[in-house]
Amino acid sequence: MGKPFRWLLVAAVLLTGIWYVTSPRRAWDRFLGAIVMGQEAELQATIDFPTLRDNLRVDLRAAMSQRSDLSGAIGGVLVDQLVSGIVTPLGLTRLVTAFGTRSPSAADRDSLDARTVTSFRYRGPSTVDVRLRAASADPSSAGVFTFTRSGLRWRLTRIWSDRLPTMGAMP
Repeated sequence: MGKPFRWLLVAAVLLTGIWYVTSPRRAWDRFLGAIVMGQEAELQATIDFPTLRDNLRVDLRAAMSQRSDLSGAIGGVLVDQLVSGIVTPLGLTRLVTAFGTRSPSAADRDSLDARTVTSFRYRGPSTVDVRLRAASADPSSAGVFTFTRSGLRWRLTRIWSDRLPTMGAMP
């Protein structure tokens, strides 16, 4: 009775570990496929749009307040315009391409290629950062796409960069 239970427990732990490592990677692949193919339903499944907008708005306002002398009202309007432009399928495609490709060739500007470095940092049981940068770029110039787990589903909830003064020490 003891040995089958142990093997069952080991199998359950092993399968849970495999799921934990692979499911954020599958969510990232689904996200990339959805923005490349323009699949609105798939984007809805892989992005938590309200949370992403709120986080991006907070991050950009904090960065603008540290880097410029714009008044709060003007800065708020600019941030709202930026967020509205970024959190769209086209805006996300451009953002992924900007972080992932830094090639001088016009032919390579519109897609990710073999020179793109993607890495995953697991920050806890419910948070994974996907760092995306061109292979020739400084690692600190990476764009970070944070996926958060809710139940068994991983969704994009934040986009940031180490270049933003408030994001370098992300918890």
